[in-house]
Amino acid sequence: MNDHAMPLLRLHDTQALLASGSLEDNLHSHAELARRLVGATSCSVMLLNSDAPDDLRMRLCASAGEVPPAASEALVASGEGICGRVLA
Repeated sequence: MNDHAMPLLRLHDTQALLASGSLEDNLHSHAELARRLVGATSCSVMLLNSDAPDDLRMRLCASAGEVPPAASEALVASGEGICGRVLA
């Protein structure tokens, strides 16, 4: 495949992903697509909770590849770890 075809293939994959499925299915598909596009062994999608606007925390909502079991239970606050720094 030449260098000009790859962006079109990526665009097509992204369009197909957005056109179908539930939010949960799409998040898992997004994680898998992102993992493959960058050649990573794993990828995770974390979203903010909306229960307490004054205490926002992120939780794992989807993943692709292997992630530590504790990650599914973790709540990450602003400033905690890499994800928390992104939130800050």
